[in-house]
Amino acid sequence: MAALQSMKTLAIQTMRVSGVSTLVLGSAWRRRRLLILGYHGISLDDEHLWNPGLYMPPDLLRRRLDALRRSRANVLPLGEALESLWKGSLPPRSVVITFDDGSYDFYRQACPLLAEFGFPATAYVSTYYVDFNRPVYNTMVSYLLWKGLGRRLEWPEVLAAPRVLAPESLAETVCAFRAHATARAFSAPEKDALLAELAGRLDLDYERFCERRVLCLMNPSELREVAKMGMDVELHTHRHRSYRKRELFVAELEENRARILAATGRRAEHFCYPSGASLPVFAEWLSACGVRSGTTSVPGLASRASNRWFLPRLLDASNIPDAVFAAWVSGVGAWLPPRTVESSERFLFDG
Repeated sequence: MAALQSMKTLAIQTMRVSGVSTLVLGSAWRRRRLLILGYHGISLDDEHLWNPGLYMPPDLLRRRLDALRRSRANVLPLGEALESLWKGSLPPRSVVITFDDGSYDFYRQACPLLAEFGFPATAYVSTYYVDFNRPVYNTMVSYLLWKGLGRRLEWPEVLAAPRVLAPESLAETVCAFRAHATARAFSAPEKDALLAELAGRLDLDYERFCERRVLCLMNPSELREVAKMGMDVELHTHRHRSYRKRELFVAELEENRARILAATGRRAEHFCYPSGASLPVFAEWLSACGVRSGTTSVPGLASRASNRWFLPRLLDASNIPDAVFAAWVSGVGAWLPPRTVESSERFLFDG
């Protein structure tokens, strides 16, 4: 993996120095393609240190937006960009910016920067934690355990044996807490109480995290405000889950749409697969629900030949070097050997 990354970096540097990247950026080939960028979180504190694959600090987002401006990218609203893509009328260097989940940090950190640069964006929002506006359980468990590294945790109801929290066993410990809540069918308030107890056992101030809205989603009034700012609020399922059964999939989608409509007054028409998990049959189900597109976690540039229900998207985060980001903006990133994309079907729910 390291050797492949080194080869990619060398190839990118060579194309940049030789002027190939500049030529591709202004080419007719690039004009017929759309780069959809995907983000998750912009740190309120140290989230990018906890999970650099999902989070980035605000100064790095500013650098990305400035790179788009310097490359003279045309940053378009999602719906407008897709219509132009399908009609073959994209402007040069077209880019769309999307954010997954609907985190509070999108409202607090990303929106002011986007407004400063005059760039539109789309927030794909999972709405359950919009109404129950406390930290999202699965992510906060991981964050709290990371904050507690080096401390001893003894909890017989959750852990088989006492352990000192260490980086190499962190994923296993996170899974134990998630399995504990799932096996007992804990409600959201019960999960929140479990988080508070975990924080207390680790000598962490849970209510301080809640006050700062760390790992929380936007509330309905904030969703309404970002929509008024011109940001699109689109579909990501109600509880961030996709089902294998049609009736459950559709119910989850329509609940999501109803909550977004109630908060923003707008009917959502574009969809992003939670955790990138998808099945071919989802195209038929989304179409029947009046959804106009679906974005994935598979890197690539979208073209008229792309399946509108499974559009490629570059997920950007702290672990993406500036040179790699620039290569994707120019288009040459699509020519490099693709990274291995793990099967996402394990994130699908049966019932």
